[in-house]
Amino acid sequence: MQLRLQRRLGVIAAGSLVLTGFGIVGASAAEPKTSSVTTGAGAWYTQAYDNFPTGGYLTPRQADVTGPNRAPFGTSSHRLTIGESSAQTELYRTNAYDGTLVADLTRLEYSEYAQSSVGGSARQPAYLRLSVDTDNNGTTDDSLFFYPANNGTVTNGTWQTWDVAGGAINVNGDGGATTTLAQYAADHVGAKLVNDPYDAIHDAGSLALIAGGALAGDTDPQVNGEYFVDRVIVGKAGQDTLYDLGGGSETNGGTDNLTVSPANDQ
Repeated sequence: MQLRLQRRLGVIAAGSLVLTGFGIVGASAAEPKTSSVTTGAGAWYTQAYDNFPTGGYLTPRQADVTGPNRAPFGTSSHRLTIGESSAQTELYRTNAYDGTLVADLTRLEYSEYAQSSVGGSARQPAYLRLSVDTDNNGTTDDSLFFYPANNGTVTNGTWQTWDVAGGAINVNGDGGATTTLAQYAADHVGAKLVNDPYDAIHDAGSLALIAGGALAGDTDPQVNGEYFVDRVIVGKAGQDTLYDLGGGSETNGGTDNLTVSPANDQ
C-alpha cells in the first residue's frame, strides 16, 4: 500500500502553480443546457492521507459550511482545510462515474473559493483529478489533472467557476503533457474512468476534488489554507447533473428538466 500511496497524486510541481496562470481558458463556464438533473452531495465522500511513501490515511479535515459569501448554488459549500503539512492531502470524491468513457464526458465544471487560514499569501484553489484506465485492466494508467492556475487568473476570496471540459488538462501532474479531455479521448480510444483502490477498505472514486499533497514545504501554495467547492456539473453523454455541495442543498433528491445556468441565483 505504501508504494502506491505516493503515486496517488502523480507528480505535482508546486513551484509551477502560479497565481497568474497561463490564461488558456479562464474562469468561464459552458452555456446553460436543459434536460439536467440537480441533486445534493449524497454521491460524494471525504478522504485524506499523507502523500509520501510511508504516509497513511488521516481523519479528513472537511465540513459542509454556509457560504462563504454567496455560494454559487444554494447557501452552502464543502470546505477542505490544509494545515502546516505539505504532505496532507484532502480529497472530496465520487464513484458515480466509475466506468464512464472519457469520450462520454460532455461537460465538466466546478466552482471554488480559496483563502489563507492564517492571513498569509494567496493560496492555490482545489484542483480536479480524473483516474483513467486506458487498457481496460481495471488499474489507473493515467491521472488527468485540472489546475485552475494553468487555465486563467486565480483570485482568492471570491468564487470562480472553471470549465474543465473546455480547459487544459495535465497528464500525471503539473508539468506533465498538456491536452484536453476531447483530445485525450481521441488519443486513447476506449479510455474510461476507473476506481482503483489502494487497499480493501478505502474506496477510490475516479472523480476527485483535491487540496494539498504537493510536498513543497513552507513554500507550498496550499498549506495553511481553506478550500471551498460547490456547483459541480458533470455531463455524461449529454445528460448533465449538477451537484449542490454542502448542507442545506436546494433539493433533497433529483430534479429533472432544469436549466443548469453558470450564474444560477439562490
